[in-house]
Order: sequence, then C-alpha cells, then structure tokens
Amino acid sequence: MNRRFVTFVILGTGLSRLVKGSGGRTAPEPKAKTPIQINADLGKASAVIDEKVHYEQTVPANWNAKFKFLENRVVRIGRWDPPGVMVNLPLEKCQEEYNVFEDLPPFKGASAPRPFGEVRPGRVGETYEIIPKRLGVFLIYAEWKVPGEDTRWQSPPVVISVYPPTDAFGKLVIKPEYLVEEPASKE
Repeated sequence: MNRRFVTFVILGTGLSRLVKGSGGRTAPEPKAKTPIQINADLGKASAVIDEKVHYEQTVPANWNAKFKFLENRVVRIGRWDPPGVMVNLPLEKCQEEYNVFEDLPPFKGASAPRPFGEVRPGRVGETYEIIPKRLGVFLIYAEWKVPGEDTRWQSPPVVISVYPPTDAFGKLVIKPEYLVEEPASKE
C-alpha cells in the first residue's frame, strides 16, 4: 500500500508541475522580432520562355525604408516532363537555381544605405521585368538587409510556371538550353 501511495504522489506532483509550467500556452514565446514582410507581386502565374513578366517587391512609402543589401532567391520546385507536362519535384530535389530569369539580379548592394524608389503611389521598393530562360516551376522570394534591423526582411514566395513556346503550327518548341539538367546521382 505504501508503494501505491508513493507512486501516486510522484505522478501527481509531476503532472501538477507539467500543467502549471505550461501556463495554458499553446505555442512558445517568439525569441526574435518577426521580420517585416515585403509585399511581392508577380504579374502572372505562368509564362513561356522569353516572355516578359513584371515582378515587384514593395513596402509602404511611409516606412522610409532604405537598403544596404538585397537578394533575389529562385528555387526550382517543378520540372518539365518529356510527355509535355509539369511535375512537382520531391522535396529533396528542390534546389536554388541561377540564371533562370534574365534581368533578375541575384543580389544588389550599396556602400551606404540607399532609399528605395517609388514603384507606385504609396509603395516603394524594387521592380523588374524578368524574362524566363528555363522550363519548370520556380519559387521566387526576396530578402532585404535594412540598416538598423538585426534580421533580414523577407517577402512571401511567389510561384511561376514556365512553359515552352509554340511555333506557327502550334507545336511545342523545346531547345536543350530551356531544360534544367538533373544533378548526377550521389549513389
């Protein structure tokens, strides 16, 4: 009987501490300030090779934001399949890609903090007319290093599917340079 009592006291004390320790919260307190979100907008969700697409990253003009460094990140999340369809890549095959879009610099820096230009009334930031050069599905997002901030500001990702163009007869034109080569197997 003493064993049951001791077991009950130990379990009861442990459960009591667990319940008191949780404080009724469902999520831990954030450790760092949440980065301010940059608004990202892509003019269209799909395009064909060599078609200009408008892409902008903006924040409200009244923030008086300046940048020291910015990055444009492109991650391939889908590929063109030979039968003529896009297919999602398995998570382990998603990778950052370079030279997918003409006129989208991977980074931009300034020796001193530089103010953003007005993109449209009430919004400042960066704007690009990007031109897809590879087939696939791509996720694009921006990171800005802003003076006085410990963390980088980030945009939510935008996704674009890039398809092959067609010839005068409606047949798909697929050139080798449009295709992204698969990385060699590590086996």
